[in-house]
Amino acid sequence: MKNILSSALFLLVFASCSLLWEYREIHEIDGMQWKQSDVQTFNYSTNKDVELDVILMIRHVYGFAYSTLPIELTIKQNGETLLTETKDIQVKNEDDEYVGEGSVDLWDLHNRILTKQSLPSGGYTIEVRHTAKQEVFPLIMEVGIQLEKSETKKGHTAP
Repeated sequence: MKNILSSALFLLVFASCSLLWEYREIHEIDGMQWKQSDVQTFNYSTNKDVELDVILMIRHVYGFAYSTLPIELTIKQNGETLLTETKDIQVKNEDDEYVGEGSVDLWDLHNRILTKQSLPSGGYTIEVRHTAKQEVFPLIMEVGIQLEKSETKKGHTAP
């Protein structure tokens, strides 16, 4: 009976998490040194047309010295670039305090890079790289992508 309850609880938790996002993948950065040449590549496929928000997830360690982290996110299909978005991710506020969610010496940033991105059925490659002047960003532990279903209000359709 305990095994059945444990299995049911696991399935419930797993199913509820998958309702929160369509896709999620996180990559660990070797030696916490994100090099400009270290393009993070994520593969996503769908068998139906979807409208998604693209969220960039960054985990860094306390001591990260920069206020912003400039990134470039590219979405490709069949090797062809569909779109490229550049953005400066805010890491610290005007008072030189970290933004995001902190826990002891780890900080998590979740940035909605694109909203209501229409993707017809098929396979996609999402690439993320930093575009800073320096070759290496130290103290970056993880880089990830999360795709969430775009929310539309009742009676409102997305453009």
